[in-house]
Amino acid sequence: MRARQIAVAILLNANLFSGSAHAEALGSFLADPAQFHVIGDPDHGSLPHYGFRASDAFIAAVTAADIKKVFIEIPSKFQPLFDKIYHGAMDVDAFARAYHAGGARFTGVDGGDQLEAAKLTGEMAQKLAHFKIETIAFDTTGLIASDDGLPGGRLDPIYSCLLNEGAEAGRARDPLYEERLAQARWRERLAEDALIADEIKKAANGDKSVILIGALHLATGYALDRQMHAKSVVMFGIGELQSYAIELHQSANDLGLDANRLPDGFLDISDLEITSNIPELPRIKSATGHWVGLCGAPS
Repeated sequence: MRARQIAVAILLNANLFSGSAHAEALGSFLADPAQFHVIGDPDHGSLPHYGFRASDAFIAAVTAADIKKVFIEIPSKFQPLFDKIYHGAMDVDAFARAYHAGGARFTGVDGGDQLEAAKLTGEMAQKLAHFKIETIAFDTTGLIASDDGLPGGRLDPIYSCLLNEGAEAGRARDPLYEERLAQARWRERLAEDALIADEIKKAANGDKSVILIGALHLATGYALDRQMHAKSVVMFGIGELQSYAIELHQSANDLGLDANRLPDGFLDISDLEITSNIPELPRIKSATGHWVGLCGAPS
């Protein structure tokens, strides 16, 4: 109880971000009685997003809401590093070096900022650990058949179809085929959110939890938050929503999926204000493009 009281005090007096008088907005979102709260990241390459997650204001809001676990979209093979942070057996710098040495890279982050992104991730985990909140890495490793081109065991029909066609025709070196397969692999990755949802539910074991994941996972029919009956927001910084809308449109076209599903709100990381009215982010229907008539795609 004492930890939560301290967290509430930090939250109400947070000055890490400008306009911190609105910090209660994030706290109110997390205080909702839903078990799961999803925070979508529209730009994995934005260093300020990593800074936000490591901020005292974010940690305080999580703690005040009695969150017990924070799930983060990072290869699960790095869970031992988070466990060491949790138990005080590793500091932030050592975490960053070990994460970097393990070959992991944060998508979209400039090379020079990779180590800083790792440090901020370790800092988040360390601050959460201070309040006995676990950080848990998740991905689809071990949940599906290996991604080596072998057919079978797939969730997305177009991806499965292309794998089968490639295996039968020996087209693994065809550049056009490889391009389509790479795009279809993203369809499969989104479809796998059904498996991710089940795994997170098991790992949460009834505990109230936050899930940090790419925003595209909230925008299509596969939406992770819908499958988990979760509350959801997409975070953004100055000028980022317009680029997010462009990315959604491109993803809808490339993947042949509607990307018109909106989260419960949008979280401005500059002042922790949440709004549901974002006029510059239109609802986006897919333009199936080169998927028309391919592998049973609608024409």
